[in-house]
Amino acid sequence: MKRRLVALGVFVLAAAAVGCGGAGGFGGNSASTPTPSGSNTPTPTGTGTPGGSFGGYVTLSHVRVEIPANNSFNETVSAAAAFYQPIAVSVATPALDSCTFTTPGATPTPAAVISRDAGSDVQLSGPASIDMPSANNAGFLYYMATSLPVGDAAGGATYSVSWPGATGGVEAETFSNALVVPGALSVTAPDFTQVVSLGGDLPITWTGSSSTPATITITTVVSASDYGSITCRVTDDGSFTVPGSLIAQLPSGNGTIGVMRSSQAFRSLADGSQVSIAGYAEHYGSALKP
Repeated sequence: MKRRLVALGVFVLAAAAVGCGGAGGFGGNSASTPTPSGSNTPTPTGTGTPGGSFGGYVTLSHVRVEIPANNSFNETVSAAAAFYQPIAVSVATPALDSCTFTTPGATPTPAAVISRDAGSDVQLSGPASIDMPSANNAGFLYYMATSLPVGDAAGGATYSVSWPGATGGVEAETFSNALVVPGALSVTAPDFTQVVSLGGDLPITWTGSSSTPATITITTVVSASDYGSITCRVTDDGSFTVPGSLIAQLPSGNGTIGVMRSSQAFRSLADGSQVSIAGYAEHYGSALKP
């Protein structure tokens, strides 16, 4: 759990400025704040204006990870939130149906992120009542609920978001019908029940479609200082081919491959900063670059 909780600063910044790979649009490893596993860069949509002054996020994620080694899978639903002293960010959205490549140190390390208290818990209210109690990780405040029923993240489910606020922190807020869960997806090719061998152009197909872009990520890791990550922002029509020229740049080693569908809105806090409210549906498998 702790490893999942230490990279959130990068995710939060990436949520407002579409970036690259599992390390977010700022590259390298961040050890400042927590993030839900598997949640990569979303595409800004919905209410509000991304960028400018960014103050936090609330997410509800449905993630399926195939485990070829024992012919099984993990399917998890989790909710998380965190709030920050407002961070100035700029928005750089990659062209649709294009890919970017990230390596360690390819982009600047983000500035330190200071958390803010929003009260005892964050609530999602809709088809289910989801309570995210507050927690503290080395002085960083966050909110999280794990091991939720899969039905809590059914595609199309709409949730209102609220928190009680705290003196000196974030004021109490309620955003009605602010989070919409995207439709679940399943990658149909390559076969995620097997380790995907990476070499040459890689056609990827998945179920369903949506009106907002999907994200494809491929990452191989040799060590903490030697990895490569490909991120593609693509039309969510069920198919895309990752160029072999990018796959060739990945270091040889084990890794992951996945497709993510997201639905995101930005709402204004009382201090004028923006909070990202997003739902995710993700399907991941294992990969190997020979």
